[in-house]
Amino acid sequence: MTNLENSLWAMERTSLDRLISSVTMTSGLQVLQPSNIEKKKNRVLEVVGNTANIHVCGTLLKSVPQFLRDYGISATGYVDIADAVHQAVDNPAVQQIKLKIDSPGGCVDGVEIAADAIYAARNVKSVVAECGGCCASAAYWLASQAENITAPQTALVGSIGVYSVVADYSEMYKMNGILTHVFRSGNLKGAGLPGDQLTEEQSAVEQELVDSMAALFQKYVSRGRKKNAEMIKEWMTGRVWTAPAALDLGLIDQIESNLTESNSTETRTASMKNAIKAEVVEEEDVVLDEKAKAEDEEVIEDVVDEEEVTDEEVVDEEVVDEEVVDEEVVVEDDEKTTEEVDVEDPVDEENPEQIEDEEATKQAASVHQLEAEFSDNPKFVIESLKNNWSLLEAKAAYSDVLREKMKKNAKGASPLAFSTSEKKPVDFWSLVNEKTSNGKTKIQAMAEVHRENPGISVPMKNK
Repeated sequence: MTNLENSLWAMERTSLDRLISSVTMTSGLQVLQPSNIEKKKNRVLEVVGNTANIHVCGTLLKSVPQFLRDYGISATGYVDIADAVHQAVDNPAVQQIKLKIDSPGGCVDGVEIAADAIYAARNVKSVVAECGGCCASAAYWLASQAENITAPQTALVGSIGVYSVVADYSEMYKMNGILTHVFRSGNLKGAGLPGDQLTEEQSAVEQELVDSMAALFQKYVSRGRKKNAEMIKEWMTGRVWTAPAALDLGLIDQIESNLTESNSTETRTASMKNAIKAEVVEEEDVVLDEKAKAEDEEVIEDVVDEEEVTDEEVVDEEVVDEEVVDEEVVVEDDEKTTEEVDVEDPVDEENPEQIEDEEATKQAASVHQLEAEFSDNPKFVIESLKNNWSLLEAKAAYSDVLREKMKKNAKGASPLAFSTSEKKPVDFWSLVNEKTSNGKTKIQAMAEVHRENPGISVPMKNK
């Protein structure tokens, strides 16, 4: 978690918050074994005909840890993107490389690996970027390296820039009687440690790193979009634009028309259906003509036979003809029934991999639903997952917890934190002392107590 928060990011801020929240949730689910989730390779490259589709989705990282995929957190690695581009370039059947992007961005580390691979591919094959709902920050860094960028009307594009976050907890530590002493070999060593006040010199260095990465971002966009650096600087406010506004500014080249594409698809489908119907009618006409000719020949033969046989023999022949017709009808019905059974058999076959994928998707959806509903109480979300509660059951259980708290507050309960499982007061300093007696440092113990008891009050410690 600390590594995520302190990294340099080229990512839309609210999306980063959701990522950190998701990772925090999964770290509390270590006891849950994702036995129903198959560990699959990241499917970045997909070749369709002469086009190589490279999917750039979710949070962008240098490489994606397997546990993020196990818990349904969408992410793509820069190394995977670069490998996909190289495979597409080396494939003689591929004529066009299409980046299918739907991402709010990600970390700065490793972005140049994928960006350089995309830009170099332009010298060999056609490279285009097709934006989905979002193409922001590091995702636009990659898109800008394509020859052409398209986006739908409702897409959000831009957020060009870099930032980092350093939390200063020194005042909070002082209020609780904690002084942090950092012994460093240089003034900038260990900057931003918990409890240590950030100096002006340290802040200036952090800003210098951000500005340096932002300048690199500007250079790449200028190269890919073939525009001067001053124009790119006007885009680097950190904001996103809708696709029409992005088109006016020059961030993209074209707006996709989903309605036109849908209508043309429907027209093509209707034309294909009409053509199939026409072919069926022609085949039926041919069959009817052949049957008519056969019937005419049979009539002629019957007339000749009638002159040579008696009335009784004619009757016998008609009975025989009817029996033959009945047998042919029965045989045709049996053949049709057999064909229908043969066609329907494959539908009944179940695909174990598909069932596992559906179960994994449902499990991931349940995690996201509970996370969204109880975002202010991660501990309760973990308890809900352990008990395998549905969203409705979790809401009912949470109502009971809130009702018990209201009853105790009405009776004048002291402002101490309550555990959703034990429902009894928890004293902050008692828990800290208990953890320090087990070998934890005081800072470690305080951090664990805060994490295990969200919302716990911290009374001033008597000296």
